[in-house]
Amino acid sequence: MELCTTKHGLQSLFLFIFLCALVHAQTTSTSILGTVTDANGALVPAAKVTALNVKTGTKREDSTSSSGDFNFPLLDVGEYEVTVEAPGFKTGVSSNIILQVNEKVRVDFSLDVGSTTERVEVTSQASVLRTDDATLGQTVEQRRVVELPLNNRSLGALAILQPGVQYGPRSGSDGQGFGQRQGSHGIPIPGIGLSIVANGQRETNQHATLDGVVATEARVNTVPFSPSVEAVEEFRVLSGSYSAEYGFNAGAQMIIVTRSGGNDFHGAAFEFLRNDVFDAENYFQNYFTLPGAPRLKKDSLRQNNFGGVLSGPVLIPKIYNGRNQTFFMVNYEKRIRRQSGLAQQANHPPAAFRRGDFSALLNRRTEGGAALPSIQIVDPLTGTPFTGNIIPESRIAPAARALLAFWPEPQRVLPDPLTGFNYTGLERRTLDDDQRFIRIDHNFSEKDKVFGRYAFNDVTYNVLPGDNPNFSYFVAGRNQNVASQWIHVFTPSLINEFRYGYNRSVNNTLNPRANTDFDIEALGVPGFRVVNDNNRPFTSRETGVPTISVNAFSALSEQDGGNGFDFNNLHQFSDNVTISRGAHNMKTGFDYRWVKLFRGAANVPRGGLTFGGDIAGNAFAAFLLGYPSNTTTPEGLPLTEVRQHRMAFYFTDDWKASRKLTMNLGLRYEYNTVATDILGLWRSLSFTDTVNGLPTLVPDVGTPYGFYKPQKNVLMPRLGLAYRPTDDWVIRV
Repeated sequence: MELCTTKHGLQSLFLFIFLCALVHAQTTSTSILGTVTDANGALVPAAKVTALNVKTGTKREDSTSSSGDFNFPLLDVGEYEVTVEAPGFKTGVSSNIILQVNEKVRVDFSLDVGSTTERVEVTSQASVLRTDDATLGQTVEQRRVVELPLNNRSLGALAILQPGVQYGPRSGSDGQGFGQRQGSHGIPIPGIGLSIVANGQRETNQHATLDGVVATEARVNTVPFSPSVEAVEEFRVLSGSYSAEYGFNAGAQMIIVTRSGGNDFHGAAFEFLRNDVFDAENYFQNYFTLPGAPRLKKDSLRQNNFGGVLSGPVLIPKIYNGRNQTFFMVNYEKRIRRQSGLAQQANHPPAAFRRGDFSALLNRRTEGGAALPSIQIVDPLTGTPFTGNIIPESRIAPAARALLAFWPEPQRVLPDPLTGFNYTGLERRTLDDDQRFIRIDHNFSEKDKVFGRYAFNDVTYNVLPGDNPNFSYFVAGRNQNVASQWIHVFTPSLINEFRYGYNRSVNNTLNPRANTDFDIEALGVPGFRVVNDNNRPFTSRETGVPTISVNAFSALSEQDGGNGFDFNNLHQFSDNVTISRGAHNMKTGFDYRWVKLFRGAANVPRGGLTFGGDIAGNAFAAFLLGYPSNTTTPEGLPLTEVRQHRMAFYFTDDWKASRKLTMNLGLRYEYNTVATDILGLWRSLSFTDTVNGLPTLVPDVGTPYGFYKPQKNVLMPRLGLAYRPTDDWVIRV
């Protein structure tokens, strides 16, 4: 009695956890369906059909309809055995049926006359053709997921195996799952995520689910969290003609299903190694090496991915035996990457220029020795030349003197200080990625089962540019994904599925130009910082070294165009109902998402100064004297706190019009509220309400406002046909 009470207490605890943690109308389950006939082809109604999950031991039962059809919707992926029993016939058994994610697998039976105690077993008679839907897509099962040599062990490498699919710009050429922002260094940035493009669609039109939960972040629709390949059961990309239960985006639909535990314990450990010892030298490694400079060594690469996975039943000795009932799967992966890239070149101010000595400009030469026009440095205040082309030390601006420290010393002297490159260096990158993953599945009975899963990774990424090591780039991020599901079987033909999901992506971008003691206003440039959003004080993160652009020399600038942060949150609730009635397999449901985004980002948070040669005869001379050609006012990091509600309703009907023709009918409705900034800082220009002919800002500061009217009539009908002229041919339209 005590044991029984403990067991029920544990069941109640599991239910409490799942309902409280308790993903989205896009289910990851699949179906087994078929038709039962006798040896003469006559339909067999009221036959008992049982589907057994070989891995977990769970069963589902159904009876054939008057047309001899049966259907098991919302099954987990994996291996199954299907048994058919009917009075006056031998028992039919079909084993080794492999179900893949979101596919309808047809298993037809032809029963022989005899006793039900006699068994006729057939191995792997499930059709390899998808005979009952017109969806275009391809599935990669668990064995291939693990065994394929994926570069960087990235699931993105699986996506581009599908026809018409390639990496999006934010994923870069290797699809590491770390976005590719376009800048002077093309730095992959954690927190942006994996992106793909399919059939000409933009990457922002992609959509991905992880165990049925939305896995794309809400701003640019990339996938910030990509699970370890050891934790993946199946991976599929739908590229077109998919069901009405899929939507929100018109591009590819990536579906990732993670592994669950079973009645047996399974485990694995792995080590993935990449090392430049095994690599050839890049042909262009020293192609741009400057004369007299030392040859650069081969690109350095040290990458180690290691970890392990363990799954099985939950067993607590003498307390709880979870076989056939409760299962777990845990996974850990650590990635450490140290890499130096190709050579980067720059032209930094020579030592003489830094002292104010521009005499070299009076005797400029090309590399071949040909004379170039001389340049005279003049005093902007009087227009008179400086004696010997040398600016007195007393005239050098304090701010300029402080900024000189951010330019590296040149490696060689150029015949013409304004032409060519005097500095070469290797870009260096470091990456540390810790990923943790846990999943629990529990079967309360044949009618109720739940699962919960939590996965997250902590990522740090640092880039030391080769052309200016003083401006490294650092990103810290944490991505989290929560999924839970409760399936209740009312009857074999009426099943409900409830899901809750949570997706969070944090991207925190740092740059050494910020959080420093450098204060340009304290160095003689008053009023440089004017105002930011809501007139709040500038934080230390928004101050520091501004962008300095000097003609003929490398700029002091951001490596990524900004120095901000993203806190991207998405909550999701959905419910799906599956109904089977004769020749109709229907499904209906809703999907609700609540988007919360807190973001601070700007192109020029610390402002900028540009120096040209028209003021003092030379741009760097104007810089030393403190006379910019133009300035950009710092905008700080404008804060945005966005809220949006997204919802969808759908209905599908897979109608078996005949034994050879299946029609996939569907209708989807979507409604998105206007994204609003609860801080009330979004504003736009009104060209109808003008003052003196100029547009005005609307609305007033502090008023939450959207920039467009929401669409309320977004109806999306779906129609697909799957016609089977023979058992070996399927025509999909």
